[in-house]
Amino acid sequence: MDDFDNCMADINHRIFEAGIFLPGERVVLTIWGFVLLEHFTGKKYDYRMVDLTTLKIKKLFSRTTPLSESGYQRAMEKMQGRGNRRWMAGRAVHTIS
Repeated sequence: MDDFDNCMADINHRIFEAGIFLPGERVVLTIWGFVLLEHFTGKKYDYRMVDLTTLKIKKLFSRTTPLSESGYQRAMEKMQGRGNRRWMAGRAVHTIS
């Protein structure tokens, strides 16, 4: 199941079926078999990482404002540091607006 980067509908369906989505949460980034989820709590934006192979979830960080374009690079670095498997150069990265 490493081809989830190819179809957002499959990614959303897999996360929904696993019961991972919080109300109002959305996918904002897909990278190398991982996704970054964004959830606005009313006061801050929480960001969680989901490994699409294992469906393990890790909270990455919270912010008072949503990620900007430059914030996605920092998010990818945090995801890389917290991922449990090898990160592969040259794989697709998709930001969702």
